[in-house]
Amino acid sequence: MRRIFMCVLLQPVPRWLSAGLSWLGADAGLSLMLNAEEASAPSPLLLVLGLSMPIRQVDDSFYWEARYLFFTTHYGYADGKAFPVEVEAADSLWTLALDAESALGWRFDLGDKVRMGGGLCLAALFRCPLFAVGAGADFRADAFRCLMARFLYTGLEVCLDWRAQERMALVFSLRGLYPLFLAWEKGDVEYWDQLILGGTVSLRFALSRAAEEG
Repeated sequence: MRRIFMCVLLQPVPRWLSAGLSWLGADAGLSLMLNAEEASAPSPLLLVLGLSMPIRQVDDSFYWEARYLFFTTHYGYADGKAFPVEVEAADSLWTLALDAESALGWRFDLGDKVRMGGGLCLAALFRCPLFAVGAGADFRADAFRCLMARFLYTGLEVCLDWRAQERMALVFSLRGLYPLFLAWEKGDVEYWDQLILGGTVSLRFALSRAAEEG
């Protein structure tokens, strides 16, 4: 009965999509968020943790991946703009961020167990203030609206895959994400403000026998 239910559930899903959900990765890395606001803290270096789900399409040389990376940081708010601040700031918001990325690209073999590639990324950075630090609780609503309006990014990535074992692989990735919202940002804003440069290591496990053969 369970098999029948799963067949019916996956029937509308294209074969390349359902087959692609055979790997799951645990990701960790660092991201540098460039900050041009003079009154704020230096550009923060952020620890990111998350999950990645590779989705193969057409053949093994083409990849489509979904990633969900989490980090926390402190934000201040002034003159209609939210910006990163130091932990010691008198008034700030401790914020949880979700970087939801979709990457499309190509890989080619460098050896029996090593592949290299690169591609395009589209990311949505959702930031949710969890609580206020200091006496600045009155600006939480304005800061939240500001952060939610500045969420869309696009960029490039390069990656290196090492198939350590049949059911396990390591993927090293470097990426740069450019903030698309600068196109409609008001005021005099530096072109590199809120640019994100990051790198992650993903430990990936095969969830099916088909994944081992890919």
